[in-house]
Amino acid sequence: MFKNKVFMVIAFVAICIFVGCLSTPTPKGVLYTKCKGPVYGVSYSKDAKIGEASAVSILGMIASGDASVAAAARNGSITKIYHVDYEETCVILGIFVSYKTIVYGE
Repeated sequence: MFKNKVFMVIAFVAICIFVGCLSTPTPKGVLYTKCKGPVYGVSYSKDAKIGEASAVSILGMIASGDASVAAAARNGSITKIYHVDYEETCVILGIFVSYKTIVYGE
């Protein structure tokens, strides 16, 4: 009886932890994830400047960086934003996670 209760508590905690990862718009792999996708876009030009900004997390305990659209625009010297993409990488249950915002504009 006690083992069943312990198992149920562990299962409940695991579900609560992993549901947050599954609720994002990109597919998630348990061992490895590398996805790209759009955030916003009104137009795209081959001559557009590109700015990038990123943030990383290690073991889900330490996170650092500024992956905001404003930081990406600033890094690319962009004042008029045409299009915004993102790139996400996750390795083995979040041991290492990287999120990059890519801004295109002039």
